[in-house]
Amino acid sequence: VVIMLVGFGLYAVIGLRRSMVELAVLRAMGLSRYQIGWMLAVDAGLVGGMGLGFGIGIGTWVGRWVLGYLGLTSQGRPVTPPMVLGLNQGLLLLTVVGTIVATSAAVLLAYRMAARLPVHEALRMEE
Repeated sequence: VVIMLVGFGLYAVIGLRRSMVELAVLRAMGLSRYQIGWMLAVDAGLVGGMGLGFGIGIGTWVGRWVLGYLGLTSQGRPVTPPMVLGLNQGLLLLTVVGTIVATSAAVLLAYRMAARLPVHEALRMEE
């Protein structure tokens, strides 16, 4: 969870630093801080959700593929008793909750930074 917090926090800060001018232009066009906050939340939610979904899907597929070879003897016969693959539901739930917490913390950090963004200074930085 700590690693996810650091990773999502760095992603939010670096992404916000790169897009300071774009956010300043959006503020100058009339978007409220609330709308910018929602934009940041949707971005972080998509990144976190897609990462979690792809990670679980690809991890399950690769795990079954690779661990399937452990159920064979050196002659290629199935072992007795057969190997049963299992999934620890508690660890999966902890991973999902940790991702939600890390994504929420990253959104709050990015929102606080975006709310303090002085529009006039951000637009001048591009010059």
